[in-house]
Amino acid sequence: MADGAQAVRQLCELAAQRGLRVDMHCDESDDPMSRHVETLAAETVRCGLQGRVTSSHLTSMHSMDNCYVSKLIPMMAEAELGVIANPLINITLQGRHDTYPKRRGLTRVLMAAGLTVAFGHDCMVVRSIRWAWATCSRSRRWACTSRT
Repeated sequence: MADGAQAVRQLCELAAQRGLRVDMHCDESDDPMSRHVETLAAETVRCGLQGRVTSSHLTSMHSMDNCYVSKLIPMMAEAELGVIANPLINITLQGRHDTYPKRRGLTRVLMAAGLTVAFGHDCMVVRSIRWAWATCSRSRRWACTSRT
């Protein structure tokens, strides 16, 4: 966890120095203790990158307790993080090691907090997922960006 937090810090500092945006796959796991999105939100504010950082997946939020998430979402909103949920792939990949009931690896609803949310699909050519090719056209139809 400490190495991951340091990597997030370095990424944000480098982006700020070079005037770049950040797009990071973040907390793509079932681990409710994965806290890299919290570090990303804090570093976004510290480096003055508000509105220029996007975090993808955030599936660990599905497993986090509500008390922690009620503190995390306002931090994300303050940082003006963009969020990209990837439900088509994460519903397949997450919860693999669970018995029933299985977690489905979907992030939480974040638009109500004022965050910009988009849907994506980043595994369109994974041959181990038989329906991946069929979902290409569905993904394009589902793709949307919304701001409340």
